[in-house]
Amino acid sequence: MPAATQSLRIERADEVAATTPTLQLALAVQLGERATAALDAGLMLAFEVEWRLADGRRLRQHLVLRYSPLLRSYELAIGDAQPQPHALRNHLLAAMENARLRWPQARVCVNACGGEVRVRLDPAALPAPLRLPALVDGDWRFDSGWVVVGHEGTQAGVPPGSESPVRLLAPAPGSCTPASRALVPSCSHALRAVAHVAARRGAP
Repeated sequence: MPAATQSLRIERADEVAATTPTLQLALAVQLGERATAALDAGLMLAFEVEWRLADGRRLRQHLVLRYSPLLRSYELAIGDAQPQPHALRNHLLAAMENARLRWPQARVCVNACGGEVRVRLDPAALPAPLRLPALVDGDWRFDSGWVVVGHEGTQAGVPPGSESPVRLLAPAPGSCTPASRALVPSCSHALRAVAHVAARRGAP
């Protein structure tokens, strides 16, 4: 049986009437083999939710997935809220897919908040040996793209060059531990991937 592929898609994102900016997400998430192995090994997976409001403000919050092998329990933390335990991984992902995010410190929108939203894996929250693969390896590519708030998965237009360039970082010396080797092919493979991407970027 072929391994499950990873994917992250926003099916819908709706503004919720409240005293502070509040967003209700409807996601479709498949972690795939490597991210699932990382989670079940006890590594944290943090997904950044960025909301670009119609008035120009940017609000950010994280959806953080964790697993405790000792307690045999999964947890979902939404922003600074108390993590919620889940006995099964499927329950954890279902809670993530239907997350409601609140920004209590942000000022209320004059009219509708509107705008567009994006959800993506935050590589900076991964252990050092996994940050490079998260940038160049398709098995770690979780990015919904920008979606218009209040519409069924409508992709928002992103002006060329408006996103930050991807930085390619080689693994730090001594960072290829036995535990990390079980989750990524090898550090030499990662370095070859960097060289390949750099060569393609340098080609005319």
